[in-house]
Amino acid sequence: MGRLMTHLENSIEGITATSEAERWRLFGQEDHVRLYGQSDFLKRIARAGFSTHQYGVDYFGVDIFRRCGIALGSVLYVVNHD
Repeated sequence: MGRLMTHLENSIEGITATSEAERWRLFGQEDHVRLYGQSDFLKRIARAGFSTHQYGVDYFGVDIFRRCGIALGSVLYVVNHD
């Protein structure tokens, strides 16, 4: 499994990662070329003119996360155009 976005300080971009094995190593999937760091992800969204609302375990509750098999550190991002 790939690294969680929220644990990264900066995004990892590997457009030059051409082998499937290298993309698995960097991004946790063979068809990805980028893994966002949370801060960088939110900055890119804001620069594009969007606002973001974040909903995590505090919003949904631990029981819902566990019942749905969602990692407790996961966040649902709802994005609106300003």
